[in-house]
Amino acid sequence: MNQLKTFYLFICELLFSILRKGETNMKIKIQSEVQEEKETLTEHVERRLQFSIGRFVDRIDSVRIRISDVNGPRGGVDQRCSILLKLKLGKEIFVESTETSWEAAVDLASDRVGRSVSRTLQLQRALRFQSGMVPREGVMWS
Repeated sequence: MNQLKTFYLFICELLFSILRKGETNMKIKIQSEVQEEKETLTEHVERRLQFSIGRFVDRIDSVRIRISDVNGPRGGVDQRCSILLKLKLGKEIFVESTETSWEAAVDLASDRVGRSVSRTLQLQRALRFQSGMVPREGVMWS
């Protein structure tokens, strides 16, 4: 069990480092109006995006994240996270979540964008298959 956990952490760190180094040509832009240390906020956002869209990085052109405080100092459910993701095939995916903390808003929005990217790519594969663009035997499409 300990070896499995170590391997999992290694893979997560490897994927995270690929995102950070920009080896995938995916652009990430974070805008924030929240009073939080920039480094803490950036690390949390990048980690959540890695878990939700890490397996799709070769199909993503750019990601724009905006974190804002809707009500200002009044409190309540007012921390909003908006994510605009542009796929290399030209489609855009927009998700938004509003929660009591910016961390919860980022978590929910990143989960939603991951599911949306997965659905969009599955639909694209299904349409390609239905249109008769079936790969030759032994050839795999992503």
